[in-house]
Amino acid sequence: MENKTSGNNQNYSNQSYTDSSRYTGQYDGEYSSGPYSGTRGAQSQYSYTSSGEVQYTAPVIDLTGDAVRGRETARSTAKGESFFKRGVFLYFLLPLIAVLLGIGVGSMISRNADGIGKQGNVELYVGHSPVTETEITGSEEVLTYAQIAAKVRRAVVGISVYTDAYGWGSYLAGQGTGFIISNDGYVVTNSHVIGDDENPKYTVTVSVIDENGETEEKDARVVGYDVRTDLAVLKFDAAGMDLVVSELGDSKALVLGDEVVAIGNPGGEQFAGSITNGIVSGIDRVMESSGGTADNAMKYIQTNAAINPGNSGGPLLNMYGQVIGINSSKIVSSGYEGLGFAIPMATAKPIIEELIEHGMVERPILGVTLQPITEQMAERYDVPIGLLLHSIRNDSDLVRAGVKVSDIITACDGEETTTVAQLQSIIEKKQVGDTVVLTIFRLGEAGTFDVEVTLISDVEQEPETSQNPFNNLLP
Repeated sequence: MENKTSGNNQNYSNQSYTDSSRYTGQYDGEYSSGPYSGTRGAQSQYSYTSSGEVQYTAPVIDLTGDAVRGRETARSTAKGESFFKRGVFLYFLLPLIAVLLGIGVGSMISRNADGIGKQGNVELYVGHSPVTETEITGSEEVLTYAQIAAKVRRAVVGISVYTDAYGWGSYLAGQGTGFIISNDGYVVTNSHVIGDDENPKYTVTVSVIDENGETEEKDARVVGYDVRTDLAVLKFDAAGMDLVVSELGDSKALVLGDEVVAIGNPGGEQFAGSITNGIVSGIDRVMESSGGTADNAMKYIQTNAAINPGNSGGPLLNMYGQVIGINSSKIVSSGYEGLGFAIPMATAKPIIEELIEHGMVERPILGVTLQPITEQMAERYDVPIGLLLHSIRNDSDLVRAGVKVSDIITACDGEETTTVAQLQSIIEKKQVGDTVVLTIFRLGEAGTFDVEVTLISDVEQEPETSQNPFNNLLP
């Protein structure tokens, strides 16, 4: 869901990347000098303008832990920027790190929904396009498209978010999709669709259509959300209601070419319950939002099933009518069609369970922001390939270990870390309090050295204690 409102303008050109936020690992803070002047934000939503520039909308994550979503519109040209120098300021061009499936800068990721603020009145409505009666078979048999639609259409809900109009009532801020996962009223959607209900000015209401086609409006609340995985859980009182619950499938069983079905509300309530079909075009597609945040790199299911604005949070189904993915993003570059992405159910299920149990997801982090050094950069400036430390948090154990900004992490626990995704894959297997051994290169010193550091929690956030806004390598 898009069209979010806020007063902050963002500069997204060549941002730095952090693992310091429990939401995305990125932060929203101002830099007064250097090529990093401006603010930082979370994973972005992109669209192309007629001028060829990229215009996008993004939820904003504040380093202090106050998650703020809003309508943040920024423009960015696909330029590089001055990166670092050795001794004196020897700058070289850093390409805009918009790494997506190895395609490069020209391909942009878009969150798909009509766009809303993080807080708001949430109304759920079940997609109820008229359908004829169709026999529904068990999950052991492959279903027809009509049977899949009949099986899941009442389990798929539309989400409409309303915000306060400064005492003049409320207005529709955006729409998206979700699906029911329990008889007691739990609903799964994308975090960028609904956000949370911490602001007391807003309330959450739910409209559910029962088996008789009757609509009942009920209070609801946001149980929890996780921006990093773009997942959120809602809850409404379902006492006395005969709900249809989504059947969850095994995304790990997917193979290339499998048929899939997407159901959602493209364009909002007008097209509620729309069903599109396609195939699994790719598995384990790694996407790094806005250029490689270690905390944001995720593996997605790629499909050519039509996923349009408003489909966000809706289910991607196998031919047994089981949810195997949650529709989340789509490449909208004018040069690409049929590139939709869904969060695998194997990834989503433990996050959903933790959100229901704790209302949040706690993860281990180093507490740093990083800038990847490419092979070309390393060769030209005689430094190793790795991850340049842009800033270090107050509470990071790297401070105790004597690691400094402008140091380069070349390995973690003996494994090379040439990309943020590689570092994330190592850290995400750990728990808060576990230790990792980092191999560090420091300009002016021979070779590398190892330090053992303890991973901290991403729940509590502290401001950076030091940073290097120019990303220059100083001896």
